Amino acid sequence: MRGADSDLLSAQTAREMTQRGPKARLHEFAGVGHAPTLMQPDQVAVVREFLLGP
Repeated sequence: MRGADSDLLSAQTAREMTQRGPKARLHEFAGVGHAPTLMQPDQVAVVREFLLGP
């Protein structure tokens, strides 16, 4: 997960990180800084899906 407005993790680096593991995926949240707070339903849904499956 990455906030699209992050000044610490570039979009390019985040994309490169998805190549490092078989289950790695990238989810970017518009209007969010470096670390999503996981308080919004769309952010929670991403974590829930990763942990529990679709």
